[in-house]
Amino acid sequence: MNLEEFLLNKLAEEASELSQIASKGSQFGIHTYSPCYGNDTLSLIIKETNDILGVLRMLKNLLKLRKEDTSKLDDINTLLPLLKKEAKTFSYLQKIIKSGKLVLDEKELEWYNSVLATTESLLDDKTKDEIKSHF
Repeated sequence: MNLEEFLLNKLAEEASELSQIASKGSQFGIHTYSPCYGNDTLSLIIKETNDILGVLRMLKNLLKLRKEDTSKLDDINTLLPLLKKEAKTFSYLQKIIKSGKLVLDEKELEWYNSVLATTESLLDDKTKDEIKSHF
């Protein structure tokens, strides 16, 4: 195994841990304390997300060391890709709400409407078209 393979395996491991914790949060609630992990679900989600970002930074540094292209990793921890993902997720959310599979209470609907308006206003037309193409 070389260093790149190690980092990719570590990335897969951390992503798997995040997936498991998110699943537990879905089952038991985001604020539920886990005696196995010694923390609540939301804190664990944040920890595992940071673990993933840390491994991605290490991978980027390895690629820099090898003088390879790192431009695809430039979006780590930057706002625009996060906003694009948020907008895409809200588009999926909108479709699920329209289908009747998800019902929001009054506070959730207020939050949804305010975030959706803000997110959509920040996207360019190309990104909006990309999101629409998924439907």
